[in-house]
Amino acid sequence: MKKTSRVILFLFFCILASMLSSCAFFAEYLGGIILDCVLLDECGNNSKSNIEPTSESTINQEEEQDTTEQQQEKIAGNKHELDKTENRCGWLENPTPANWWLTDRDGTWTISVQGGYQASGMNNMPPMGEREYVRTNGNYGYTCACLRVVTDGDEMRIINIQNGEQLSLKTCHQDPNLPENP
Repeated sequence: MKKTSRVILFLFFCILASMLSSCAFFAEYLGGIILDCVLLDECGNNSKSNIEPTSESTINQEEEQDTTEQQQEKIAGNKHELDKTENRCGWLENPTPANWWLTDRDGTWTISVQGGYQASGMNNMPPMGEREYVRTNGNYGYTCACLRVVTDGDEMRIINIQNGEQLSLKTCHQDPNLPENP
């Protein structure tokens, strides 16, 4: 494939990836394959299929096998993590577009950052009723809610949102483990 064609293909996939930014699988797995193919011209080994492996290429194949095994372990670990769902209740904040946090008894958990990180399952957020929602910036603000989530405690991030429920503001105001207001 010509270098110009690979660059155009790369740009196409960059645009596609930006439209699908919430799809972690695409970004991490397919994105790596596309980059290898487009930029490094390693689109399979069709052109090298008749070459006998040298000791160096045998070592590279072993390294690739190790990497594949590590990736499989990581995928298995992620699946195991998805089994560890928990309820997190507290102030659910959306101060500006695409910025979301949940502040509970353990601290502030990042759900989404504009132009950056976004938990999967954002479409599973509970609907926000007007009576129990405080507007602080146009349509943006905060409420009290419980979310059923998978978290990364080291990074204080919510990885996946399975479902949620909006609570009364009074519930969070009366919880001694939460700040008075977010």
